[in-house]
Amino acid sequence: MCFSGQCKGQGRLPRPPTLFFPRHSLTIYPSEILEGALYQGSVSQASDYCIIKNLHITHVVNATANSPDAFPNTVSYLRLRLSDDAQQDLVEALPLASRFIKAALKAEPAGRVLVHCSMGRSRSSALTLAFLMEHRCWSLLHALRWLKERRACSAPNLNFLSQLLTYEEQLFGFSLTIKTPYSVSMPQYQYVLSRQEYFIRE
Repeated sequence: MCFSGQCKGQGRLPRPPTLFFPRHSLTIYPSEILEGALYQGSVSQASDYCIIKNLHITHVVNATANSPDAFPNTVSYLRLRLSDDAQQDLVEALPLASRFIKAALKAEPAGRVLVHCSMGRSRSSALTLAFLMEHRCWSLLHALRWLKERRACSAPNLNFLSQLLTYEEQLFGFSLTIKTPYSVSMPQYQYVLSRQEYFIRE
């Protein structure tokens, strides 16, 4: 079908014009977890100086195993070499990251912190959750809900989730977040987040 003779008898619509955007306009920024204070993202975002500058990032938690600190001369770094697997122990990393983030946010003037791993999904999520639990006095359940609302792709692996449950008990003296009796697999973990199969002890 032709419109206004544009097809010139070829029996098809003209191809729409190709739109071009400046590269910087397509940049995806890290997720804002606490307004104007705490951000979570990927290594590519942490390596983009425009992002660091525009968000006024002063401190970075680098949770990748091998990626170097991108801007050590202008940003303060906490370097944690973590692997996203079932063997990685977070017993030292969780409180260390929490203290680093707290100190940055309490500084004068207040800093802005970016927590990142490779994709901004698992390792960085575990560290962000630990901070929210410890310094906001939130249960793991509440922290998970908060984080998922602000960064939908966040998903600490099951090893990290188990350690966060233990960390919660260490922080508060007992577990605020009670697991369901079902064995936990990744699909069930996603179901837990969406259907609230963790309960807060009153």
